[in-house]
Amino acid sequence: MDSTYLLYFKEIAETQNMSKAAKQLYVSQPALSRRLTALEKELGVPLFERENGRLILNKDGKELLRQAREVERIFQDIKEYFRRRADPGRPVTIYSIDNNFSFFMKNYFSYDTKPIQLKVLPSDQIVEPLLLGEADAVIADDGVIPEPAQESLSRIPLMKEFLLLVVPKGHELARLKTVDIRDLSGYRLMHQSSMQWLSEVMNRNQVNLNLSWSVDTETWNYYWTHYDREIPPCFIASSAFYSRDYLRANLNKCVKLKVEGEYTQRMLYLWYYNANKAKLNEFIQCVKLSFT
Repeated sequence: MDSTYLLYFKEIAETQNMSKAAKQLYVSQPALSRRLTALEKELGVPLFERENGRLILNKDGKELLRQAREVERIFQDIKEYFRRRADPGRPVTIYSIDNNFSFFMKNYFSYDTKPIQLKVLPSDQIVEPLLLGEADAVIADDGVIPEPAQESLSRIPLMKEFLLLVVPKGHELARLKTVDIRDLSGYRLMHQSSMQWLSEVMNRNQVNLNLSWSVDTETWNYYWTHYDREIPPCFIASSAFYSRDYLRANLNKCVKLKVEGEYTQRMLYLWYYNANKAKLNEFIQCVKLSFT
Protein backbone atom coordinates (compact mmCIF):
# COMPACT_ATOMS: atom_id res chain seq x y z
CA MET A 1 0.00 0.00 0.00
CA ASP A 2 1.30 3.44 -0.93
CA SER A 3 1.55 5.54 2.24
CA THR A 4 0.65 8.63 0.21
CA TYR A 5 -2.80 7.14 -0.37
CA LEU A 6 -3.24 6.89 3.40
CA LEU A 7 -2.39 10.55 3.88
CA TYR A 8 -4.79 11.51 1.09
CA PHE A 9 -7.50 9.40 2.68
CA LYS A 10 -6.87 11.09 6.05
CA GLU A 11 -7.36 14.55 4.52
CA ILE A 12 -10.60 13.48 2.82
CA ALA A 13 -11.87 11.93 6.05
CA GLU A 14 -11.12 15.03 8.12
CA THR A 15 -12.60 17.54 5.66
CA GLN A 16 -15.53 15.30 4.61
CA ASN A 17 -15.36 17.03 1.27
CA MET A 18 -13.45 15.97 -1.83
CA SER A 19 -12.93 19.47 -3.25
CA LYS A 20 -11.68 20.88 0.05
CA ALA A 21 -9.30 17.95 0.49
CA ALA A 22 -7.98 18.35 -3.04
CA LYS A 23 -7.32 22.03 -2.39
CA GLN A 24 -5.46 21.26 0.84
CA LEU A 25 -3.37 18.58 -0.88
CA TYR A 26 -2.68 20.65 -4.03
CA VAL A 27 -4.00 17.91 -6.34
CA SER A 28 -6.92 17.92 -8.73
CA GLN A 29 -10.25 16.62 -7.50
CA PRO A 30 -10.51 13.91 -10.20
CA ALA A 31 -7.01 12.66 -9.35
CA LEU A 32 -7.86 12.52 -5.65
CA SER A 33 -11.12 10.71 -6.36
CA ARG A 34 -9.24 8.10 -8.43
CA ARG A 35 -6.79 7.51 -5.58
CA LEU A 36 -9.59 7.02 -3.10
CA THR A 37 -11.26 4.54 -5.45
CA ALA A 38 -7.96 2.70 -5.86
CA LEU A 39 -7.49 2.53 -2.09
CA GLU A 40 -10.99 1.17 -1.52
CA LYS A 41 -10.43 -1.40 -4.28
CA GLU A 42 -7.12 -2.49 -2.74
CA LEU A 43 -8.68 -2.88 0.71
CA GLY A 44 -11.78 -4.54 -0.70
CA VAL A 45 -14.22 -2.38 1.27
CA PRO A 46 -15.88 1.04 0.87
CA LEU A 47 -14.71 3.63 3.36
CA PHE A 48 -17.39 6.30 3.06
CA GLU A 49 -21.12 6.76 2.77
CA ARG A 50 -22.13 9.57 0.40
CA GLU A 51 -24.82 11.89 1.81
CA ASN A 52 -25.80 15.21 0.17
CA GLY A 53 -22.35 15.82 -1.20
CA ARG A 54 -20.62 14.92 2.06
CA LEU A 55 -18.41 11.92 2.64
CA ILE A 56 -19.33 10.21 5.92
CA LEU A 57 -16.92 7.61 7.31
CA ASN A 58 -18.35 4.13 7.78
CA LYS A 59 -17.05 1.65 10.36
CA ASP A 60 -14.09 0.54 8.20
CA GLY A 61 -13.30 4.14 7.34
CA LYS A 62 -13.15 5.13 11.01
CA GLU A 63 -10.72 2.30 11.74
CA LEU A 64 -8.53 3.24 8.79
CA LEU A 65 -8.53 6.89 9.91
CA ARG A 66 -7.29 5.82 13.34
CA GLN A 67 -4.46 3.83 11.76
CA ALA A 68 -3.66 6.60 9.26
CA ARG A 69 -3.20 9.06 12.12
CA GLU A 70 -0.88 6.59 13.81
CA VAL A 71 1.15 6.28 10.60
CA GLU A 72 1.36 10.08 10.39
CA ARG A 73 2.60 10.22 13.98
CA ILE A 74 5.30 7.65 13.18
CA PHE A 75 6.37 9.71 10.18
CA GLN A 76 6.62 12.76 12.43
CA ASP A 77 8.75 10.79 14.92
CA ILE A 78 11.11 9.68 12.15
CA LYS A 79 11.36 13.20 10.76
CA GLU A 80 12.07 14.70 14.19
CA TYR A 81 14.68 12.04 15.05
CA PHE A 82 16.75 12.72 11.96
CA ARG A 83 16.28 16.47 12.24
CA ARG A 84 17.79 16.33 15.72
CA ARG A 85 20.64 14.17 14.40
CA ALA A 86 21.34 16.67 11.62
CA ASP A 87 21.08 19.75 13.83
CA PRO A 88 21.52 18.81 17.51
CA GLY A 89 22.28 22.38 18.53
CA ARG A 90 19.10 23.93 17.16
CA PRO A 91 17.45 26.18 19.77
CA VAL A 92 14.23 25.21 21.47
CA THR A 93 11.54 27.12 19.56
CA ILE A 94 8.35 28.09 21.38
CA TYR A 95 5.45 30.01 19.80
CA SER A 96 2.53 31.52 21.71
CA ILE A 97 -0.79 33.15 20.83
CA ASP A 98 0.05 36.01 23.22
CA ASN A 99 3.12 37.08 25.15
CA ASN A 100 2.93 34.42 27.87
CA PHE A 101 6.65 33.82 28.17
CA SER A 102 7.48 35.82 31.29
CA PHE A 103 6.15 33.12 33.64
CA PHE A 104 8.77 30.55 32.90
CA MET A 105 11.69 32.59 31.55
CA LYS A 106 13.02 33.55 34.99
CA ASN A 107 13.15 29.90 35.96
CA TYR A 108 14.42 28.89 32.54
CA PHE A 109 17.60 30.94 32.77
CA SER A 110 18.39 29.53 36.19
CA TYR A 111 17.31 26.00 35.26
CA ASP A 112 18.68 25.48 31.75
CA THR A 113 21.11 27.23 29.42
CA LYS A 114 19.96 25.63 26.16
CA PRO A 115 19.32 28.33 23.49
CA ILE A 116 15.68 29.27 23.13
CA GLN A 117 13.66 31.21 20.57
CA LEU A 118 10.29 32.74 21.45
CA LYS A 119 7.73 34.16 19.04
CA VAL A 120 4.17 35.51 19.31
CA LEU A 121 1.81 34.62 16.47
CA PRO A 122 -1.88 35.30 15.76
CA SER A 123 -4.14 32.47 16.87
CA ASP A 124 -5.02 31.57 13.27
CA GLN A 125 -1.32 31.09 12.46
CA ILE A 126 -0.16 29.15 15.53
CA VAL A 127 -1.02 25.60 14.40
CA GLU A 128 0.87 25.37 11.11
CA PRO A 129 4.40 25.93 12.55
CA LEU A 130 3.80 23.16 15.08
CA LEU A 131 2.47 20.70 12.49
CA LEU A 132 5.32 21.52 10.09
CA GLY A 133 7.98 21.19 12.78
CA GLU A 134 9.01 24.85 12.73
CA ALA A 135 8.01 25.18 16.39
CA ASP A 136 8.91 22.60 19.03
CA ALA A 137 5.91 23.58 21.13
CA VAL A 138 3.18 26.22 21.23
CA ILE A 139 1.20 27.92 23.97
CA ALA A 140 -2.47 28.13 23.06
CA ASP A 141 -5.93 27.29 24.33
CA ASP A 142 -7.77 24.21 23.08
CA GLY A 143 -10.11 26.36 20.98
CA VAL A 144 -7.17 27.32 18.78
CA ILE A 145 -5.85 23.77 18.17
CA PRO A 146 -8.25 21.77 15.89
CA GLU A 147 -9.59 18.58 17.44
CA PRO A 148 -8.04 16.27 14.79
CA ALA A 149 -4.60 17.78 15.49
CA GLN A 150 -5.09 17.39 19.25
CA GLU A 151 -5.13 13.61 18.92
CA SER A 152 -1.49 13.66 17.76
CA LEU A 153 -0.28 16.04 20.47
CA SER A 154 0.42 16.08 24.18
CA ARG A 155 -0.45 19.05 26.34
CA ILE A 156 0.43 20.46 29.74
CA PRO A 157 -2.15 22.73 31.43
CA LEU A 158 -0.59 26.08 32.30
CA MET A 159 -3.23 28.40 33.68
CA LYS A 160 -6.78 29.63 33.43
CA GLU A 161 -6.72 33.17 32.10
CA PHE A 162 -9.38 35.87 32.44
CA LEU A 163 -9.84 39.06 30.46
CA LEU A 164 -9.75 42.03 32.83
CA LEU A 165 -10.37 45.76 32.55
CA VAL A 166 -8.26 47.94 34.83
CA VAL A 167 -9.85 51.32 35.63
CA PRO A 168 -8.88 54.27 37.88
CA LYS A 169 -10.63 54.26 41.26
CA GLY A 170 -12.43 57.50 40.41
CA HIS A 171 -13.90 56.11 37.18
CA GLU A 172 -17.66 55.42 37.01
CA LEU A 173 -16.95 51.75 36.23
CA ALA A 174 -14.83 51.33 39.38
CA ARG A 175 -17.90 50.51 41.49
CA LEU A 176 -18.45 47.31 39.52
CA LYS A 177 -16.84 43.91 40.00
CA THR A 178 -17.67 42.62 36.53
CA VAL A 179 -18.57 44.27 33.24
CA ASP A 180 -20.06 42.82 30.07
CA ILE A 181 -17.89 43.57 27.07
CA ARG A 182 -20.98 44.67 25.14
CA ASP A 183 -21.50 47.47 27.69
CA LEU A 184 -18.10 49.04 26.97
CA SER A 185 -18.82 50.35 23.48
CA GLY A 186 -19.35 53.90 24.76
CA TYR A 187 -15.96 54.23 26.48
CA ARG A 188 -12.53 55.20 25.21
CA LEU A 189 -10.23 52.34 26.10
CA MET A 190 -6.58 51.35 25.97
CA HIS A 191 -5.02 48.00 25.11
CA GLN A 192 -1.68 46.47 24.29
CA SER A 193 -1.12 46.18 20.55
CA SER A 194 0.18 42.62 21.07
CA MET A 195 -3.01 41.50 22.85
CA GLN A 196 -4.53 39.42 20.06
CA TRP A 197 -6.97 37.72 22.39
CA LEU A 198 -9.03 40.93 22.64
CA SER A 199 -9.65 41.00 18.87
CA GLU A 200 -11.05 37.48 18.96
CA VAL A 201 -13.26 38.33 21.95
CA MET A 202 -14.66 41.34 20.07
CA ASN A 203 -15.35 39.20 16.99
CA ARG A 204 -17.12 36.47 18.92
CA ASN A 205 -19.28 38.95 20.84
CA GLN A 206 -19.94 41.05 17.72
CA VAL A 207 -18.97 44.28 19.43
CA ASN A 208 -16.90 47.26 18.25
CA LEU A 209 -14.95 49.06 20.97
CA ASN A 210 -13.39 52.50 20.90
CA LEU A 211 -9.78 51.38 21.38
CA SER A 212 -8.36 54.88 21.17
CA TRP A 213 -5.01 53.92 22.64
CA SER A 214 -2.99 51.03 21.28
CA VAL A 215 0.47 50.83 22.84
CA ASP A 216 3.39 48.43 22.69
CA THR A 217 4.43 46.45 25.74
CA GLU A 218 7.23 48.78 26.79
CA THR A 219 5.01 51.86 26.64
CA TRP A 220 2.26 50.05 28.47
CA ASN A 221 4.72 49.04 31.23
CA TYR A 222 5.85 52.67 31.47
CA TYR A 223 2.31 53.73 32.25
CA TRP A 224 2.27 51.51 35.29
CA THR A 225 5.68 52.46 36.63
CA HIS A 226 5.96 56.20 35.85
CA TYR A 227 2.64 57.79 34.93
CA ASP A 228 1.11 59.61 37.91
CA ARG A 229 -2.00 61.03 36.23
CA GLU A 230 -5.22 59.16 35.58
CA ILE A 231 -4.72 56.15 33.33
CA PRO A 232 -7.53 55.39 30.84
CA PRO A 233 -9.37 52.08 31.33
CA CYS A 234 -7.23 49.38 29.77
CA PHE A 235 -7.61 45.70 28.94
CA ILE A 236 -5.21 43.21 30.43
CA ALA A 237 -5.02 39.45 30.86
CA SER A 238 -5.20 38.18 34.44
CA SER A 239 -1.90 36.41 33.82
CA ALA A 240 -0.07 39.76 33.86
CA PHE A 241 -0.74 40.03 37.59
CA TYR A 242 0.93 36.71 38.30
CA SER A 243 4.42 37.90 37.50
CA ARG A 244 4.52 41.72 37.53
CA ASP A 245 4.92 42.97 41.08
CA TYR A 246 4.84 46.61 40.05
CA LEU A 247 1.29 46.12 38.75
CA ARG A 248 0.23 44.98 42.18
CA ALA A 249 1.92 48.03 43.70
CA ASN A 250 -0.07 50.38 41.49
CA LEU A 251 -3.46 48.81 42.21
CA ASN A 252 -3.85 51.28 45.09
CA LYS A 253 -5.06 53.77 42.46
CA CYS A 254 -6.85 51.29 40.17
CA VAL A 255 -9.33 48.43 40.37
CA LYS A 256 -9.63 45.47 38.05
CA LEU A 257 -12.96 44.27 36.68
CA LYS A 258 -13.62 40.83 35.28
CA VAL A 259 -14.89 41.17 31.71
CA GLU A 260 -17.82 38.91 30.86
CA GLY A 261 -18.80 37.59 27.44
CA GLU A 262 -17.98 34.76 25.07
CA TYR A 263 -14.32 33.66 25.16
CA THR A 264 -13.38 36.09 27.95
CA GLN A 265 -11.77 33.23 29.85
CA ARG A 266 -9.64 30.41 28.53
CA MET A 267 -7.34 27.61 29.61
CA LEU A 268 -3.83 27.83 28.21
CA TYR A 269 -1.78 24.71 27.45
CA LEU A 270 1.69 23.89 26.23
CA TRP A 271 1.20 21.67 23.14
CA TYR A 272 3.91 19.45 21.65
CA TYR A 273 4.47 16.24 19.71
CA ASN A 274 5.67 13.28 21.75
CA ALA A 275 8.59 13.05 19.33
CA ASN A 276 9.79 16.40 20.71
CA LYS A 277 9.60 15.35 24.33
CA ALA A 278 13.26 14.35 24.69
CA LYS A 279 14.44 17.69 23.32
CA LEU A 280 11.91 19.57 25.44
CA ASN A 281 12.52 17.65 28.64
CA GLU A 282 14.38 20.44 30.49
CA PHE A 283 11.94 23.03 29.19
CA ILE A 284 8.92 20.96 30.27
CA GLN A 285 10.40 20.57 33.77
CA CYS A 286 10.92 24.32 33.92
CA VAL A 287 7.32 24.97 32.81
CA LYS A 288 5.95 22.57 35.43
CA LEU A 289 8.08 24.27 38.09
CA SER A 290 6.78 27.69 37.02
CA PHE A 291 3.10 26.72 37.16
CA THR A 292 2.97 24.65 40.34
